[in-house]
Amino acid sequence: MQNRNVELVELNAENWYECCLLEVSEDQKSHIEPNAISIAQSKFESSLKPYAIHFEGKAVGFLMFNTTEEELDGYWIYRIMVDKNFQ
Repeated sequence: MQNRNVELVELNAENWYECCLLEVSEDQKSHIEPNAISIAQSKFESSLKPYAIHFEGKAVGFLMFNTTEEELDGYWIYRIMVDKNFQ
């Protein structure tokens, strides 16, 4: 088994656009908002935290979760996607 390096990197001025370029396949597009919409949403809802998913130093996906407790006493993952080229 190989050890692969996957990490979550907080979105910032240097990496946000790279996440905007990530896409799901055509048949998945109706199931998730584009990352640019999610990033914009996080700027207006301060409890939402966007992250790039990196694999071996390259952005391959996007994750956004809520940092405040919501229904069912839980913290929710609002978005999680992996680019079509890395699924």
